[in-house]
Amino acid sequence: MLRSYQACEQFFMNPPLIAAIAFASIFLCSLIGMLLSKVIPDQHLTAGSKESVQLGMGLVATMTALLLGLLIASAKGTYDEQRSEVIKIAAQVAFLDRALATYGSETMNSRTILKHALEKTIQRMWPNKGATDTEVTTSLTEARALYDSLQQLSPRDDLQRSLKAEALKDSVELSKTLAFVGAEACIDS
Repeated sequence: MLRSYQACEQFFMNPPLIAAIAFASIFLCSLIGMLLSKVIPDQHLTAGSKESVQLGMGLVATMTALLLGLLIASAKGTYDEQRSEVIKIAAQVAFLDRALATYGSETMNSRTILKHALEKTIQRMWPNKGATDTEVTTSLTEARALYDSLQQLSPRDDLQRSLKAEALKDSVELSKTLAFVGAEACIDS
């Protein structure tokens, strides 16, 4: 059922197909209008009726422009929101990775877990076009593994203690952000 829906959605959400259908509809309506203008009696082609048609067309054009503006504003708002979420995730990951690199070589396991979690998140956010089944789960398992690996670190000095505390705090914040984005993806799909 889901695959047939996806195939149907993929067929009908094809921009060239939509443009061709719109062009054909407008062209056909224009031809019908030209034919009707020859058939309509002269009493219906007075200046008053022409003015009424022009006012109606002006109203339709104004409403179309208004709806198009609202559609563009909505799309821009959604794009800006997603862009800011991606920038926030990237900054959190970069900061966490930098803190782990500064901590020392004993964080290689944590950095590897972070890398795999990031790869899975990227795959969930932007799945491959050829993939039929996309895993839509939150990253709680990866977050828990990262947090546990950070908890196992044994700091040797004050710098490492502060880096560990900061890394733990940042990993929790990153997990919250990823869970939020994952929940939004589940709702949107």
